[in-house]
Amino acid sequence: MPRRSRRFTGNLDSDDEPPVTRRRTRGSSPRKAVNEVDSKVLLKRTDDKALAFTSVDLHLQENRKDHRTSDYEIDGLIVRRGQAFTLSVTLDKEYNSNDRLIVQFATGKEPKESKFGIVRLPVSSTSSQVSDPEIWRAELTSSAERDVTISVTPSVDAIIGRYRLFIETQTESQDGLVLVYRDEVEDGLYVLFNVWCPDDQVYMETEDQRQEYVLNDKGRIWVGSTDNYGPRPWNFGQFEDVCLEAALHVLDLAEVTGGARANPVHITRALSGWVNNMDEETGVLWGRWTEDWPKKCTKPWEWSGSVAILDEYMQTKKAVQFGQCWVFSGVITTLSRALGLPTRSVTNFESAHDMDSSMTMDLHWDKNDEPVEADNDSTWNFHVWNESWFKRPDLPSGYHGWQAYDATPQEASVPNVALKNRKYFMKGQFCCGPFPLKAVKEGSLFYPFDGGFIFAEVNGDKIHWEVEDDGSLKFLAKEPMAIGKLISTKAVGSTSREDITNEYKYQEGSDEERRAVKNAYRFSSRKEYKIYDTSGIKDVEFDFRLPKAAMIGEDFDVSLDIRSTSSEPRTVQAKISLMVAYYTGTPGDRIKGQGFEAEVLGGEATQFVVSVSNDEYEDILKHDAYIQVYVKAHVKETKQVFVGQKSFLLVKPGLRIEVPDEFQVGESFDMTITFTNPLKVKLTGTRFHIEANSITKGMVVPIRKHVQPGADITETVTLTPRRSGRKEIVVTVSSDQLDGQPTSAEIYVKYSS
Repeated sequence: MPRRSRRFTGNLDSDDEPPVTRRRTRGSSPRKAVNEVDSKVLLKRTDDKALAFTSVDLHLQENRKDHRTSDYEIDGLIVRRGQAFTLSVTLDKEYNSNDRLIVQFATGKEPKESKFGIVRLPVSSTSSQVSDPEIWRAELTSSAERDVTISVTPSVDAIIGRYRLFIETQTESQDGLVLVYRDEVEDGLYVLFNVWCPDDQVYMETEDQRQEYVLNDKGRIWVGSTDNYGPRPWNFGQFEDVCLEAALHVLDLAEVTGGARANPVHITRALSGWVNNMDEETGVLWGRWTEDWPKKCTKPWEWSGSVAILDEYMQTKKAVQFGQCWVFSGVITTLSRALGLPTRSVTNFESAHDMDSSMTMDLHWDKNDEPVEADNDSTWNFHVWNESWFKRPDLPSGYHGWQAYDATPQEASVPNVALKNRKYFMKGQFCCGPFPLKAVKEGSLFYPFDGGFIFAEVNGDKIHWEVEDDGSLKFLAKEPMAIGKLISTKAVGSTSREDITNEYKYQEGSDEERRAVKNAYRFSSRKEYKIYDTSGIKDVEFDFRLPKAAMIGEDFDVSLDIRSTSSEPRTVQAKISLMVAYYTGTPGDRIKGQGFEAEVLGGEATQFVVSVSNDEYEDILKHDAYIQVYVKAHVKETKQVFVGQKSFLLVKPGLRIEVPDEFQVGESFDMTITFTNPLKVKLTGTRFHIEANSITKGMVVPIRKHVQPGADITETVTLTPRRSGRKEIVVTVSSDQLDGQPTSAEIYVKYSS
């Protein structure tokens, strides 16, 4: 007699609906520590005849510890794919070998088994000797009367995200009917990338790298200029309750579904397009590079971490105001690490912004030796993007490892066929990458995605043109080593800088490096210009020097050193122009310009000096505090031309922070912040911004009174840590006239028994 079913049959693809319990609404309050949570989820039995379960133990404390997810503040089970976890089921009757158990997982808004959104796992009573890591497994590890324990291993290519969890039983009644019972386990679970699993696409071999690029929740982002750079403390905070939910929300908005949601290529590309808000009003963060700012916004330099940004975003579901490159990168690092994806923030000094796919940075000069800024590509003093580590099975062998991608909205990308949303397929999106570093180094730009733009950022040549009276261009000079300096990231296990320039390009000027540039130039939009064919007499050497440690409010000098290697006299005419500038290389108001002429005898040297006083720049200096210097020089006898453009950063004042060395969870403490006004004018609208993991998501402390020139301002705030461990408090200061250098203090929070 054929078996007949009753109650519920099939899976979630069928038209029948299984009995489910009402899901608990997740609150926004921090979760209890794992060892304080009752991991037994009680369920109501709905069928007196079928074999039902009365409770499921998700073993939260043990599983989260084994999967290195105990630090996540959100409730529920969080596991990493490719690694087993344990759950125990208590039945209402004694379990026997004829009973069949099925564990089912469902993910996505409309889960389908054909799209990998539903996984049904019959529980095997015997352990498989040969297992395929690309297949989910469920094995019975023990049974005693009504209690059974099951080991579940997600596949190494499982979809990343939230899963609903169902337990199904099938048992045969005395009259031959197959009785089916299925119910939903209330909390479900999250599945993340697994950097510890050798078969996962994101696997890293060394433990110190795993700790740094997945588990470290604080870091450094390098900013400044080539002559004056330093680390900016940043609170990544990927374990805070809002961060994982925000990462999954962004992937939902980008409609990364099915198998694409298991692939770090598609996930990083989606994050780079949706962390900025250029294409939709539902992106995470508005970018803004202007002199004027709306009231009641947070300016980019006021942020000290990602958590306050993501907390505001998840509350409003509207783009947060405002960010610039290091803020976008910090948020990307947070979201990626929350998903288990090994990620770091990377800074490129003298970073080119190629606006026409020429692979060159083009600067233009008029006949009066003045820069024609309206026509110029910009070279950012620094630019910050991200790298994530994963294999690239979509590319030829050899291109696994670090992949560069960028959420700062600069240029529209090529159409993104990885995303489901059709409008991005049609017109492209403001996203960039991922692209393998090895391909950047080789100039192999025909692979996806956006290799040409990334190559130009780190290894494009700077080309100078003179604009003729009729508008045509005359080639002046080429600077082959001006772009891509001191490419930096935080070193593993310390707060030091690691120079990774050699991962992006060969040694400047080497045969390999020039070959990579010429290889990349085959993809240029300006191939017809033979800019690599340069000739002429060059027997005068030029070098212009910038101040390295001039404080805001101080006077400074800029000099041009000239030395002749000729045996004959040389007449040199030069002009030095200075402007205030933004960190993106965009100039602001002009400070001054000064011309020189001198005869330099054979083998001798001379120097031109421009002196600038504080009074000449103080009223027009931008918040970025950059000065841009342009030099153009001619040698009359040989027609030799020297052109150059450099920027430097005036040093901003720092903060002083005083905190206790250590204290316990839940124990309040006072932190004292002191700041000195270095300017000759009073500061108005002064405020401190504070962020610290598991202490405060974001706190703004306004200073009601004006800060007089040379005066100190001191403020005391009370903070209370929620969790134990080593924490870092990051503080920034801003005012209507000046912004200070971010400062941090590390503290140790002891566990409170």
